[in-house]
Amino acid sequence: MKNNIEKIIENLIMHNYTTHNPNFISENRKKIEILESFSNKNQNVKDELINLILNLMNSIIGFKSAAINLKNDLKNDITNFNLIGSKNSDIEQFIQSISNYKKLKTITIDAAKFINSLNNNNNVNLLTSEIIKSKVNNPIIFIKNISTLSPEHINFIFNQFNTKKIKDQYLNLDINIKKSIVFFIFNEYNNALINHNFHMFEEIKFNEKIETLLKREIPKINQKFNSNIQFTNDQILHFVSLNKNQCLDNLKSALFDFFSYLNKHNISNLNIEAFNNWDSENIYKDQNNNESNIQKPGLVNIIGVSPFYNKAFISKIITQFSSSNDDMILMKSNDDMNLSVKIAKEVAYEYLKAYNPSEIKHHINKGFCISTNDINSQISGNSAGISLTTAIISKILNIKIPDDTAFTGAISLEGCIKAVGAIDLKLIKCSNSGIKKVFIPKENEKDYLKISSYLNPEMNVILINTYDEIFNDLFLNKNKMLIK
Repeated sequence: MKNNIEKIIENLIMHNYTTHNPNFISENRKKIEILESFSNKNQNVKDELINLILNLMNSIIGFKSAAINLKNDLKNDITNFNLIGSKNSDIEQFIQSISNYKKLKTITIDAAKFINSLNNNNNVNLLTSEIIKSKVNNPIIFIKNISTLSPEHINFIFNQFNTKKIKDQYLNLDINIKKSIVFFIFNEYNNALINHNFHMFEEIKFNEKIETLLKREIPKINQKFNSNIQFTNDQILHFVSLNKNQCLDNLKSALFDFFSYLNKHNISNLNIEAFNNWDSENIYKDQNNNESNIQKPGLVNIIGVSPFYNKAFISKIITQFSSSNDDMILMKSNDDMNLSVKIAKEVAYEYLKAYNPSEIKHHINKGFCISTNDINSQISGNSAGISLTTAIISKILNIKIPDDTAFTGAISLEGCIKAVGAIDLKLIKCSNSGIKKVFIPKENEKDYLKISSYLNPEMNVILINTYDEIFNDLFLNKNKMLIK
């Protein structure tokens, strides 16, 4: 079994790189290796390993026949099944699999590839009825890319599938296996999320939960601003309506930004005009609105890696001035974030003090409100160092950072750039996301060189030892305050 796995992985990686599509393999290679190490000890992990290999092989042109052969060789042991494709015949294949594989325990459906079939009501009825009939085997249903389906089909499928069984199985697994097993389930739908405790499908709706949250936050922010602004229930609902489709973390950030606006303009009594005037400047608007995607000072792209899915992402660090000297961090982050913000501020101030300090002294030592545009992104404080420093300088100098530029790297108080992990995943994500320039630590050069030939040749990867290289590139001589 092990030799076959190693051969399959080797062939997959070789073929994958020659077709210039390294993203899928790079995100799953470590999972394959971890799963392999567990496979001799746990039958469930062995099943997941077989399932992942079949999924990978079916996803790469040229390996489908090999996948079919492998499936036939192992069919007596297979307990998982992947449904891939968009033809009606796939439903027949799926139904046939339920009766053929007596040990079937889990079924994975890729809704994005199966959308043509699922968006036909007759096929949806057929699909779910066969799943219900198959409960003699008690299969667990995983759905990938569910956001591609229409709302009515989502609701129909959720009502039919035994989602509680999915949660129960996950919670009962060993913690090391939890980290390694690939779960393709409920990717996203509207503002649905699965957090790291695997709470199922929490939808952000404008309901009592939102109202309660804001009522709890208002006294805290009033205390920060030394104000006494009160909201009626109607005003809370109006505020929420101005921030439709926002996640909870961003809604709190938007509320803080609204208080900043009121404080700046000495507004103590709320009215529609105050809401609407603030709304015209609101950077927390619906992320699907083109206006929200305009890059502004204090917004910086950061590259991170989800610790649960081992998958890279690109989010925006949003930096706002606070009304006090205190910093507020309104996003998912690890314990390093508070320290990283302090270091980033010190480094930013040292660079700014070197250039006409009398002109910028009134900006120094202000507090900042740090947030992100993505509730699903847990930011690591350590690797966010240069992104935070850049965001703070960008806000103080009112200089926009290009939206096709991204950063990852730790920073010391002396401005030295230190290595971070998962550079391969981060660079591949940038390459596939249209990023044109990315700053990474020089200490990660070996990691970069291993995958450099597979990256977009139009993407400029800049290896840096100190923050000087970013400061000179993005800020120097671009603001009158920095001209000596």
